[in-house]
Amino acid sequence: MSKRSDCQNDEYTYRNKYARISDTNEEHSTQDVRSFTQGPLDATFGQHAAFPLTQSHEITDPITDSVQSYLETVRREAEKDQCIYFANRDSQESTKNENVDENETKNETKSLESNRKDPEVAITIIENQIWKKELIEEFLHLKEAVELYAQSLKLQPSHISENVSEVETYNEIPFDIPQTATAWRQYIMNNHPPPIKFFFIHLNRPTIIKLLIYVTKWLSANSNENLSKWIFLLFLRLDNLLDHIDCSIVRDLAKKAIKIKVNTDPQDINDVSNYTIDMVIVIVGEYYRQRDLLVY
Repeated sequence: MSKRSDCQNDEYTYRNKYARISDTNEEHSTQDVRSFTQGPLDATFGQHAAFPLTQSHEITDPITDSVQSYLETVRREAEKDQCIYFANRDSQESTKNENVDENETKNETKSLESNRKDPEVAITIIENQIWKKELIEEFLHLKEAVELYAQSLKLQPSHISENVSEVETYNEIPFDIPQTATAWRQYIMNNHPPPIKFFFIHLNRPTIIKLLIYVTKWLSANSNENLSKWIFLLFLRLDNLLDHIDCSIVRDLAKKAIKIKVNTDPQDINDVSNYTIDMVIVIVGEYYRQRDLLVY
């Protein structure tokens, strides 16, 4: 028992001794750190030092001494360096660039002036603005009528599918609704769309969104009249309260239209596609409030 007690006492004494040494070292280290991280700011750089560069005489470790010497060298270089550098500009290159900028500005100004003076261009711009205004006004007018019709059915446009059995007694399905993208493509391309009530009674919102994804793939420079009419009625069916996913799908359709318009020779776009492309861009930009797509 005495030996065990002596061992425990020795261990306790050792731990206390080690703790006192550790506390002393930490206190000494803290005082050393505070000596160069607190107090007045450095007169040259306006901040506290990160290392005790002024205490190099206390350093005895070779590695630390090497690092200390390097930091002192960096400081001396920084003290000798200038804060701002000036580069001489080549006069010939400067004159050349200024001439290029001036010529580009003049060319752009001449182009704008010529467009304003060109009666055909001016008429085209005015006609486009009038057409866009008339299109969105007609669309909004039809949209109001469609909403009244939906209310008369006592069905919300976004929740048609819940009462399918009740609705089917009100109106029979005019054709077998396709179940695949291929079947939908074949039907849409070869048939005029049914009346708008079909879109509210027999097609729920997820189906409308799915069809918008399909027509985005099918839209081209040679689209036919049937596809154009289907797209217009899909817009009439879909309200403008969209979540981020549905909004992205609608934007993708407009982006596809813009891509065709920008990257295709106008002579290679038939009249129906040209109308459909502009119609998509205007409705998505104005009714669905994606106005950034109106500038391309």
